[in-house]
Amino acid sequence: MANTLSIDQIGALIQAVAEQATGRSVMAPTNTKDFVAVAQTALLAGREAVMNAISQLISRTIYARRDDYSGALDILVMNEQAYGNHVRKISAIDTDFEEDPHYNLVDGQSIDQYTIRKPKAIQTNFYGGQTWMKSLTIFSDQVDTAMSGPDEFEQFMGLMLGNMADQIEQVMEELARLTVANFIAGKHQIDTRNEVHLLTAYNGETNLNLDAQTVKQPANYGPFIQWVYGQIQIYSNRLKERSVLYHQNFTNFNIPRHTNGENQRLVLYSEDIAQINASALPGIFHENDLKFPRRFEPVSYFQSPEAGSRNTIEVLPSYTDATGAVVNAGSAITLENVFGVLYDRDAMGCTRIHQRTYRTQFNAKGEYSNVFHHFTTRYWNDFTENAITFFMD
Repeated sequence: MANTLSIDQIGALIQAVAEQATGRSVMAPTNTKDFVAVAQTALLAGREAVMNAISQLISRTIYARRDDYSGALDILVMNEQAYGNHVRKISAIDTDFEEDPHYNLVDGQSIDQYTIRKPKAIQTNFYGGQTWMKSLTIFSDQVDTAMSGPDEFEQFMGLMLGNMADQIEQVMEELARLTVANFIAGKHQIDTRNEVHLLTAYNGETNLNLDAQTVKQPANYGPFIQWVYGQIQIYSNRLKERSVLYHQNFTNFNIPRHTNGENQRLVLYSEDIAQINASALPGIFHENDLKFPRRFEPVSYFQSPEAGSRNTIEVLPSYTDATGAVVNAGSAITLENVFGVLYDRDAMGCTRIHQRTYRTQFNAKGEYSNVFHHFTTRYWNDFTENAITFFMD
């Protein structure tokens, strides 16, 4: 986790992630803390002097503002933030209401209309970025003996460059998965009240005693899945209400949040969704009854595609404690039966700060040139934003 004003090298982590994602290595605890920046109140630069809550301007600023409150893993990509390696986020804190004095005026006395009531705000900070590189050497004629002619050589080079592009795209995807994994594991450490264990809750409401096997029986599965969809909708509606209930708050600050439907994101385990579509929907629901009314993305696995591990998370996460300080887990956190997460779009994401490609001049002595792809990215979690995590147990 980047918690200093620096750019961190994560080439070794990238290689381990790629091997795990392609099945070359088995699932293992992954140091998501090494690359996910989490929102922290610790400030590594000076503050302004009036409110003493906001830093001096260093780089890009995110203002945590929604539309006016009205009562009652592409999915993670956010706009580019290429303005330095410190990004700050400023959130407003509610102030107390006051008595209105204008009906209690007294002869010979005045009212001080210049009493100071400073706006209250809290600043959280995201530091640094992560960088890695991919390179390829292109020879002028050393592979000529393996090719029938220029056309075949051109096809070969297209194959090599396409393979490199595939690797890069897969790594981007896997780092997005680990951003979700870090968020779920970190939230498990600090905010278990916003975890929903679906089967346990269903048994509690229905006085049944179903387990992972018996719930899949035809007589049980349909009613259970209807209830699961209803729970997701219930929590979606709750996130629209302005409150301090569905996210992390700090010891000295309660941060009010509300997440309108258009700002909600939903990531769910696709194998459960596939079973729902195949086993529960036919003959039970009318077409379109169970469509999610928000941006939704199914994932075939959360960390490893290995059989038996697809809905499991095993990471060493980074998260913030109640004081706003960053905590890096000292041991792996393993979570099984992960179903998904419903979250505010600002709770997590990734931004590609710099992505560039260069080719060297031709080396006349060795008759080759090199192509370099450089990447600098930010992957971040903000536990002060609304989110609900779901487990199929």
